[in-house]
Amino acid sequence: MPSAQRHVASGCSRRAARHWRLPQVAAAAVLAVVLMGAGVTGSYFVFQKARQVEQEHLYTDVGQRQTSQGVTITVRKAYADAGSSIIAYRIQLAPDLAQRYDHAIVFSDDLTDQLGEEPNAANVVCDNAPFLDVGFAGGIDCVADVSPFHAPDGTSQLTITYTVLKVALMHSGSATTHFIEGTWHFVFTIPFHQPSLGSGGPYVQPSAHP
Repeated sequence: MPSAQRHVASGCSRRAARHWRLPQVAAAAVLAVVLMGAGVTGSYFVFQKARQVEQEHLYTDVGQRQTSQGVTITVRKAYADAGSSIIAYRIQLAPDLAQRYDHAIVFSDDLTDQLGEEPNAANVVCDNAPFLDVGFAGGIDCVADVSPFHAPDGTSQLTITYTVLKVALMHSGSATTHFIEGTWHFVFTIPFHQPSLGSGGPYVQPSAHP
């Protein structure tokens, strides 16, 4: 269920942001299926459906990048059908942050389509892949497997608005989590594939508390 926190994103109506429990995100990683892709860090895709989407070259390249508070998030690829949606993104830390933290996840976000529908559940898997790119070190590739948008019959495209509100930074061996609040805002249009390749999940529900 959405949390009580709300925000106003550019061009968006006022909505409840989702928060994810850190142990749930870590548990989801047990289900990860890792496929090494092109590029320095490779690509990480989860669950059998995500593997099939990659093998059939159905992802749409997005390539949008936003930086806030020393954290850069790049939405790399996305896919959607009637069964689920998949968004692949990369988190990069500025050098001063990369010296203190070796892992990061999106902790609070808002995801909607052009009709304002927001999926109610998702699994997110991230993995570290250190590299150096345009002055940012500590690249982390993540994939969100999201419960489906219920687009009307005949829909051929979805315009997705994805806004990240809070990122959690961690360091191996430390129980302390540092949160960075900002606005990383993305809008992109991708095909809505028919027929569905099958459902995603099983899904983790967002936390009811911030």
